[in-house]
Amino acid sequence: MTIQITGKLKGWSRRSTSSRLPFGLTICTLHFVVYETGFRLRSKDGGTFLDASVFYYRLQNAIVIRRQEDETDYFINSGSIDQPGAEIAFSSWLYRQNNGFIRGLQFNTSYTLSKYTFNNYAGATANYAGKRLTGVPQQVVVSSMQVLFPQKFSLFIQHNYTSSIPLNDANTVFASKYHLLQARAGWQHAIGTSRLEIYAGADNILNQKYSLGNDLNAVGNRYYNPAPLRNYTVGLNIGL
Repeated sequence: MTIQITGKLKGWSRRSTSSRLPFGLTICTLHFVVYETGFRLRSKDGGTFLDASVFYYRLQNAIVIRRQEDETDYFINSGSIDQPGAEIAFSSWLYRQNNGFIRGLQFNTSYTLSKYTFNNYAGATANYAGKRLTGVPQQVVVSSMQVLFPQKFSLFIQHNYTSSIPLNDANTVFASKYHLLQARAGWQHAIGTSRLEIYAGADNILNQKYSLGNDLNAVGNRYYNPAPLRNYTVGLNIGL
């Protein structure tokens, strides 16, 4: 349901939902409940946008990953999961001009809060009720700034903050929080009907030690897939 409150503001909500999937499936989430509400705000010129929502999901017989000693994964239905959270996204052109050294300045940011926990979940040797949901950070903040210069030069900077991540159901091992800073500068030029772009970028500028694609509930504590430290790229794109 969407409600038009003013010419610029919309409020919306989603009613609670209950559903069952076919009993013939061995692995399936049999029952879930969803409550969600939020609002969207957009300026008349489209230069500023705000989207915010809060939600609560509850899954019965949630699908949980398991890893065997030969490193193959399998999945089981076990217990239930409570998933309350909130999301907010904001984007705005702070400055736009047809002349001057800076022609455009756009700011974007998003925040996700995920207070996910096991509600009723017992493993082979322990009960994990109340433990944080495996593999999900409680907070993620992504912010970026795009700067436009004359002659089609541009600069893009992005920062990603991710809080600690539980790597097993018992919450005895966590991936540490990290700050990922990236930057990319580019130049575009039209050649007839084609578009030429030359760019240079830097990734993990703060030289953070973090993992990409953690292996959850891994055998032998082999949870981590280390990401590259500070690295650089240069490239050329030609659009026909």
